[in-house]
Amino acid sequence: MARMDEQTYKIIRGMKTIQRQHPQKGESKWYYLDPRGATRIADMGVIDVESEYAPNPYAREILIDDMKRHEEDYYIWRTKGDEKVRASHEEREGKVYNRNLPPDGGNPGEEHNCRCWEEEFKFEKMKNVDMIDLLEEIGAELSDDELYDRMWENIKRFEDIKTYPYLDTKGLITIGAGANVNNLDVFLSLNLTVNGFSATREQKLEAYKQLKWLSEQKDEKGMYLYYNRRAKFFEKETNVRLPDVEIRQLAQRHMTSDLKHLRQEFESFDEFPLPLKEILLDIQYNVAGGLSEKKWPKLYRAIRQKDMLGKEGIAENVNRPDVGKSRNDWAKGMARSIRF
Repeated sequence: MARMDEQTYKIIRGMKTIQRQHPQKGESKWYYLDPRGATRIADMGVIDVESEYAPNPYAREILIDDMKRHEEDYYIWRTKGDEKVRASHEEREGKVYNRNLPPDGGNPGEEHNCRCWEEEFKFEKMKNVDMIDLLEEIGAELSDDELYDRMWENIKRFEDIKTYPYLDTKGLITIGAGANVNNLDVFLSLNLTVNGFSATREQKLEAYKQLKWLSEQKDEKGMYLYYNRRAKFFEKETNVRLPDVEIRQLAQRHMTSDLKHLRQEFESFDEFPLPLKEILLDIQYNVAGGLSEKKWPKLYRAIRQKDMLGKEGIAENVNRPDVGKSRNDWAKGMARSIRF
């Protein structure tokens, strides 16, 4: 049976966002098609989301509807069951796949010397639909690099990325995508430039001293003068700059450390649904000191109990007092889309 182009299939099955070129008032820039009940694209509904990578909040419902109406797109992977079956195919035995979204190596029989075959799929015969692992939201096969890419898009949306160093609301020297470089050794290790040329140690030191001096200035009431200034204020205070590629690499190192911390905090982190991974990585990146059960007991408990929407659920415990409303709203929206 021929299969449709993967990207096209994802769009018309509500799995991939579409960008509006000219959003009207009340419309989001990004949306999913809602194919439930529609027989043609023109009849499909629209599901607005906050960003290109925001999960479809109705993904599971759409999947179940699609399985019922388009059984021919699905199959159950079967192997010969002998010692010649490759390990990756043995793991697929008995699982349901969509031939338009094949796993690595393709559908049964497509990979070289593959002897596997497709068993006909019948929705009514499935005893536990929740066991069908087809949604990207599950995230089990998402690589770290892909997770970093999604996180970077999130950072660009919410962080005020600056190529010059500035003081944050607590008077700490910051640069790029919210990177704390208040430590002298860290600041000196940055690949800063001055007028397009690599900054010398003396130039870096001069910039650092200027910002530290600003961080210590107080008014007659003893209030710090520069803690609540907009980042733009500091653009002319120094002449050092951090190239875009260095900003991305600095954020990458931050995210790598964050992901390592999260795997230590949550033994089953790699099995978490993708929206939960993104929420936790965003909190870890954004909150001073990162996540710990001591500081976030209700969130940890909600995750253990797989409580998404209850009064003590995940959605009610991802709020951060030091970030903007849009970022907190994004986290709550992501939490509402979690399906364990």
